[in-house]
Amino acid sequence: MDSASRRVIEHAPLVIVDFDGTLATLKTDWVGLKQRLAERCADNKWPWEKDRGLDENLRAVRKQRGESAFIRLCKEVALAEIAGFDAEAVATDLIQLLGDRRTDPVAIVTNNTRLGVNTILQHEVFHGLQARVIGKEDVSQSKPSPAGLSRACRLFVSSPKATVFIGDSDTDERAGQLAGIGIFLRVDPPRAHSLRLAA
Repeated sequence: MDSASRRVIEHAPLVIVDFDGTLATLKTDWVGLKQRLAERCADNKWPWEKDRGLDENLRAVRKQRGESAFIRLCKEVALAEIAGFDAEAVATDLIQLLGDRRTDPVAIVTNNTRLGVNTILQHEVFHGLQARVIGKEDVSQSKPSPAGLSRACRLFVSSPKATVFIGDSDTDERAGQLAGIGIFLRVDPPRAHSLRLAA
């Protein structure tokens, strides 16, 4: 990680970070999970279209069948995320850097479930990291929607322009742009870290 990126992370009033692909890489069986959720929805006569993505289907259930149905499915997603966690695929250098911020806030804004990520964060490899998680359950749309990033900025009373967002994908970068985030740092997959300022 270059020194400029380190300084930016150390001194920003708020750092927001993506989870899967940034802090850790989950080895979740997404295909198998989608199949199980499709079967669950068929049993309950809830909407599910096999050509839609996981998140789009979950949002359709939330809209048509309500919050309790959505949360039930999110719990199954969380279990699959937890099962896919591998402590060897974690960005320990980034976790340490974020942990060193001590009282300065860190938020995790992720398309994963809040339940799954909060459970995974209890693993000892994340020791020292204090972060508020905003997950799938907390927003009406996932990234590239800016909803989660904007929520984090409001929560910590931080100007988006003064906020740093660390992510690994074009989706993350687009969400940052839409939220008006001042600095986006692109990170390579965990265990091969190289932070750089996005162009």
